[in-house]
Amino acid sequence: MNTVVCKECGYSFADKEPGTYFCLNCYRKMKFLKLEAFCGAKPGELAQLFEEPPKIALNLKTAEMIGFDPPVDIMLAADEIFQDIETPPVN
Repeated sequence: MNTVVCKECGYSFADKEPGTYFCLNCYRKMKFLKLEAFCGAKPGELAQLFEEPPKIALNLKTAEMIGFDPPVDIMLAADEIFQDIETPPVN
């Protein structure tokens, strides 16, 4: 029997695989992890998930070419802002 728990609040489902489900306690989609940690598994035996947080990149030249004037809040939220379109060198 696979039991998974919500990463945020601990709400559990039986007979599910780890993944993303709607949590009835959090009222949103959350990651559900396998319940191994609570069943005596050693930390080294647990599967680990490493996910990069989403990033926002904005290319101002491309935005200009398609007629998009990015609002200030999008520019402030962007992790990277590029001024030009660069192509890799051809060998």
